[in-house]
Amino acid sequence: MKIEAVVTDLDGTIADDGRVDDKNRAVLDRLFDRGIPVIVSTTRMRYSASHIMNGTKVFRHPAICLNGGMIIGEDWDKPCDVWFQKSLDMEIARAITEFTDDKGYELTTIYDEKKYWRQSRADRLGKHFENPTAVLVKNNSDALEAGEPASFMIHRDGNGLQALLEIEEFVHDNFSSRVTLHRHHRDEKFLALTVYPSGINKGSALEMLSKRADIDLDQVLAIGDDHVDVPMFEIVGKGVAMKNSPEEVKAKAHDIAPTCTESGFAWCMEKYVL
Repeated sequence: MKIEAVVTDLDGTIADDGRVDDKNRAVLDRLFDRGIPVIVSTTRMRYSASHIMNGTKVFRHPAICLNGGMIIGEDWDKPCDVWFQKSLDMEIARAITEFTDDKGYELTTIYDEKKYWRQSRADRLGKHFENPTAVLVKNNSDALEAGEPASFMIHRDGNGLQALLEIEEFVHDNFSSRVTLHRHHRDEKFLALTVYPSGINKGSALEMLSKRADIDLDQVLAIGDDHVDVPMFEIVGKGVAMKNSPEEVKAKAHDIAPTCTESGFAWCMEKYVL
């Protein structure tokens, strides 16, 4: 098959620890020289995604952020045209923040351009806390003064595995039909939990984007490393998982690329596109 467009996850796929290596950057340039669009599809907000991809040409094409909760147009290295956006219902948001406040858990409350952290998270990070998108609050519920959030993220770091499991159970038992729950991994390790509005995922967002941008999904290659990327694999012509993906993710892909640290993105592009 001929690949007409590439859709890539960021963390663990084309970027390692927030950095795109020289080999992957060189391959990106070659893709754009061939006229092949590269569309970013990430759980991150626009700002942090654009910071990672700074110096590349991906901003010429639309992107998927917040795991599909937001689709943005071209020139997204700065605030840009929003094609689609969906937020959590305030009733659900209040219940989750109250539950996590009662437990003393650290919740990241995410909006389109800002995220809210409990002060305790910043205290733990100490001198490393420098984030232009983060606003500190005493309690998780204080973040809701900004309105309906796009999503919540709960990190294992600072909370522990038991906290992730308890929050997952609480949300599932009370709001399973009204939210989408996603686990995030590094290899097989459960690192974080995210809560999105019902129906939000990278696959449904890619379908919407493809219709507006007139992209034939049968001619698309999607590459990723976690469960959140599987909905993309299911609707494109070629889905490739990184070797550092959980086994369940690799089982859903058409092929397996080397790990992110081995420039698996570049390997995949060389094999299937260039």
